Amino acid sequence: MFCDIGGVVLFHQDMEELFKELYYTSTYFSNEKSWGGIEGFETARGIANRIAWEPFERGEIGPSEFQILFQRILGLTSKSALAFWNLYTNIVRGLNMPLIECLRAMRERGIVLALLSNLDEERLKIARENLPQMYAGIERLFHYLFFSCQIRSRKPEPEIYHYAFREVSVLPSNAFYLDDYEPNIDGMAAA
Repeated sequence: MFCDIGGVVLFHQDMEELFKELYYTSTYFSNEKSWGGIEGFETARGIANRIAWEPFERGEIGPSEFQILFQRILGLTSKSALAFWNLYTNIVRGLNMPLIECLRAMRERGIVLALLSNLDEERLKIARENLPQMYAGIERLFHYLFFSCQIRSRKPEPEIYHYAFREVSVLPSNAFYLDDYEPNIDGMAAA
């Protein structure tokens, strides 16, 4: 069984809410009026995802480069970029204990558990340093831990699923996947 971490094993702040807060808090933008409303902002956000976020999650660029690109593309002030970064790197809100108990029972029954996440190197480091007991518990729960920043591919790209299938030695038709983002589920089904 493959399982995502954010929004599944861990509760976190919804990224859509984070972006809406970023947009609607007028002090956040140095050129807010140039976006042409929320539609223009969403277009810029899509560009930021392709140029900054996706390479960051793949481990192709580091945190500093991500922050600079993200700030420039979205036209954020330095203060708002820092505020966003602090929110982004501290979004964990707690453990999904009912799911964790279910996963423990599955592991006890011999079901192989693999964590598959688009976690970037910076948030992985922060989790290990700031939440050591929680992170250690997650490490003990899963037989395999797969992070996009280490594989150099991210969900829903087929390469990340193919890599995980090979490492776990499972056929895609025998894999079960739990994620809170439908395109990632579709990506695994297509792989």
